Amino acid sequence: MNILVNKMSQKLIKEDKIIRWPKKVIEKEFILEYISKKIISNKKYSEKEINQIIIENILFVDYVLIRRELVERGYLNRTKDCKEYWKDKK
Repeated sequence: MNILVNKMSQKLIKEDKIIRWPKKVIEKEFILEYISKKIISNKKYSEKEINQIIIENILFVDYVLIRRELVERGYLNRTKDCKEYWKDKK
């Protein structure tokens, strides 16, 4: 498994930033896990704060895609009005 993680890191991360949104599901999960680790569990964040965390860790423009994927795949929770985001402890 470490070999796979190393290959994905070399392919998708440059200077600690994600260089692109991948096509393969396993690579998408790797990217979401990578971003998720930058978010503190049980801390409430605004949408702007989550956007900033994502922007600081990617080299492409579509931070909204990453935020949406984090929520849809269960890495992040949010209120119905999208004003607060948080990550549960796992």
